[in-house]
Amino acid sequence: MMKDKQIAFIKGLVAATIDRYKTRRIKYAAVALHNGTAQLLSAPTLHADELLQAIGTLKTGGKTNMQSGFALLHQLMKTNTQQKASLYIFTDGKINAGNTDSPFEEAVRYYKQFLSSFKETTVVDNERGFVKLGKAGVLAEAINAKLVKVETNF
Repeated sequence: MMKDKQIAFIKGLVAATIDRYKTRRIKYAAVALHNGTAQLLSAPTLHADELLQAIGTLKTGGKTNMQSGFALLHQLMKTNTQQKASLYIFTDGKINAGNTDSPFEEAVRYYKQFLSSFKETTVVDNERGFVKLGKAGVLAEAINAKLVKVETNF
């Protein structure tokens, strides 16, 4: 139930962000991590309603393979070059799957090698629970990204 509330909250954040910039011609895309793999939820589109509909199908659970998500994003960026692209990573920072024994370091290396050219990268920390490990902050620091902590009461 907590995960469902967390996903609903993330969907709300994305919707609010889109609404904030609705007068601009911005292309949006969404990549989701679920059960150790990355999935393209929405190819780059100018139609925010398509993105929001795609995000409505978002599920949680299983292992988090951030490198897989970064690789899919890298492929998207190759075919949709935009000089002013920004990246928002919604995560609790618990990267626990990859191709090596060190999935966190693997993801950081991939980001630095292929994705560090983003105009801006923001890690949105959506970790919940009584005890917080702060891994999203460690990720933000490792990839030199801005960290935004989302505080809620669920």
